[in-house]
Amino acid sequence: MNLLLEEMSYRQWQKRNSEVFHGLSLEQQRQARKKGYYNSGWGKVKSSWELLQDFKNNTYKVVSLFEHELNKGNLVKAMDLAIIESEKAKKMSEEGKQELEKISNNLHEIADKALAKYPLL
Repeated sequence: MNLLLEEMSYRQWQKRNSEVFHGLSLEQQRQARKKGYYNSGWGKVKSSWELLQDFKNNTYKVVSLFEHELNKGNLVKAMDLAIIESEKAKKMSEEGKQELEKISNNLHEIADKALAKYPLL
């Protein structure tokens, strides 16, 4: 699952579900309700989103908040979300690099100790 989706708030999930749900025909809305669409309660909101995927038209298939805003025509907000996502990715890569450097240093220390204890012939 996209990182941005995991960080969406409960209210953002609800709003997105409602917008997609109200974009369905009345018959599709009835079918969605029969299949368990219920946009209240965190678990139900998430499962309702999965349910809505079956009803949605492929031209409005949203996989991220960025695409959601883009589909609504809100280019400024979509760009803001893209910037936020890229900043988070940069931060995560920097943290990963630091962690790898720590591991590398630790391995070098272990290797140096082993070589000091058991010198090569």
